[in-house]
Amino acid sequence: MGNKIDLNRLRGAQHTVKLVIDLEENGSRSKETIRIVYRGRSLQEGPEIEAQLERINDEREKLIEALVMTVIELPDIVENGEPVKPDREFFAGLDTYFLHRMNQAIADDRQGKLLA
Repeated sequence: MGNKIDLNRLRGAQHTVKLVIDLEENGSRSKETIRIVYRGRSLQEGPEIEAQLERINDEREKLIEALVMTVIELPDIVENGEPVKPDREFFAGLDTYFLHRMNQAIADDRQGKLLA
């Protein structure tokens, strides 16, 4: 048999998904890739997180909170040359389009849809 994997390496794992987005600047369009580093979620933890999110009535706020609770790092998005901090203020300042795309990329990755 191969190497043994310590169970602690599987708990609290971090995952990275790549999201390709269209950006427009000065009349020209480009496709950019954003790496989203997010934390894993166990089957035990999932319902607890969902219950917390259900208490939020506003859909945009719910989406922001879901990303704040999930995203660890966005290494390709910088401000003043430094990677942004994926906190509430950052997500609240983004277009809802990007919030939905990030959330969907994470959901698809968790469900194995991006493995094809």
